[in-house]
Amino acid sequence: MKSTSETFGGIEIHGSKDFIAEMKEALMLLQYSPSFQEALPFLKKIDSSDILDKKDAEHRYDSNKPAYNHTSISYGGDIAVLAYRSMLQSKEHNAADIEERCAEFRAKVEQELYKFSLNDYRQSFMHWTWR
Repeated sequence: MKSTSETFGGIEIHGSKDFIAEMKEALMLLQYSPSFQEALPFLKKIDSSDILDKKDAEHRYDSNKPAYNHTSISYGGDIAVLAYRSMLQSKEHNAADIEERCAEFRAKVEQELYKFSLNDYRQSFMHWTWR
């Protein structure tokens, strides 16, 4: 798979065209997560796991998950973890604390995204009139 890069919302995304499209869709959804906005300034780069540069390991996104688990919400949770981990590392937390806090942050962000998606879905039916 050919790797390329694109900047979206000030964030460099490196990977295949499909990977970049999936990350952009998730980033657009993440704008509806108030919690994510706190960590967003710490997200500068997202690399596909296919990229082997070890110095960018903290930016690496595991794109080898089973396809049935891929939704914009789960991608959003993954991206939130990348941003939050970078934020915590900039404040010098210990590794065990970082992983626990990232898991909690992911759950919070995914819950916000789920609520937004559910409300958005409900709103799409508001204009219908039943006869």
